[in-house]
Amino acid sequence: MLNERRSRWPKALHDHDQAIGSSTRSKPRMRAAVSTPAGEARRRALLKKAEEMFLMHGFDSVSIDALIGEVGGSRRNVYDTFGGKEGLFEGVVSNLCEEYVRPIAELEIAASPAREALIDFADRLLTCVLEPRALALQRLMIAEAHRMPRVSHAIFSSGHQRVSTILAAWIVERQSDGILRADLPPEELADSFINIVITGAHLKALIGLTSRSSEPEDIRGIATRGTCLFIDGAQSGAGKASREP
Repeated sequence: MLNERRSRWPKALHDHDQAIGSSTRSKPRMRAAVSTPAGEARRRALLKKAEEMFLMHGFDSVSIDALIGEVGGSRRNVYDTFGGKEGLFEGVVSNLCEEYVRPIAELEIAASPAREALIDFADRLLTCVLEPRALALQRLMIAEAHRMPRVSHAIFSSGHQRVSTILAAWIVERQSDGILRADLPPEELADSFINIVITGAHLKALIGLTSRSSEPEDIRGIATRGTCLFIDGAQSGAGKASREP
């Protein structure tokens, strides 16, 4: 049963990534991938420096010429590789989203009791979304969403929706076990849990109202309280009787 549970997570991620891919292929920004080792190294250097500059200065204040001045190369190289400044920005966003979601996707909670599993999941999620670069990316996309809605949609799909898909796959198993209520859609339960856990701390961090919410002990406390609130509402009668979570 444990192996079956673990095997469903990669399938859920694959299905979700396929859906994201089909929604973004209609308007490709990036050009053909660079095939030479030197070209790939240059591409990575451009993305790394662009990430630093975009997050620090914003989209408008970063010019391709300023970026080239930092890492070398030419405007033609940037346009050939990324299709322009917006394509370069999309590359940065894609890399950051993958970096933040990967630790959550790699978390093994299938064998843990429900309460412990959800606390660990919430702890990992909060650690990721409260990371300074993640907050900077969120602030940047709030500022740019009105003129780059496709990039904003890609962030939502590869960030929040992907995390929700991961958690929903676990919830399906717990519903089958009789631990969580089966009369509620797993996707809605996953979204509700994520909102309970991250909304308050994330919003305060985004607008600078707190400087402590990213401390490990504070993150664990938020994760524990949010999980207890969720479990009390989502736990089935059988689960309450067994007190398994």
